[in-house]
Amino acid sequence: METRSLANRLPAIWADRQQQRQRDEIEPQLPLPGGGGGDNSGGVEARLAKLEASMDHVKADLGRLAGVPADLARVAERLNHLPTKAEMTTDMETAIDRSGARIQRTVAVVGGLVALAIAAINFLPKLFH
Repeated sequence: METRSLANRLPAIWADRQQQRQRDEIEPQLPLPGGGGGDNSGGVEARLAKLEASMDHVKADLGRLAGVPADLARVAERLNHLPTKAEMTTDMETAIDRSGARIQRTVAVVGGLVALAIAAINFLPKLFH
């Protein structure tokens, strides 16, 4: 059930991430100061705060995906037990061969019974004469 609700939420999560990326591209990036041991007044703290906020989003998203590996493991296990195309073909050919053999036996038995009935019909009048 968690996977289904997650699957329903994924498009909204994806759209939010796309909007965030677009906002990041529009907002101008402040240049970092050159080397030399100067101060951090080039907007580093603002960028760091923004990065930390983004990491909070990433952690939240990963928390929502926590059950997915277990669900995928169950699906993979089920797939391992499904027959392959070659196995299905072999099974179908075997079933067709068996049904063909059954039909041949049935026709042979019915034909034999008919032959016996015809022989009996032809032989009975000779017994009574």
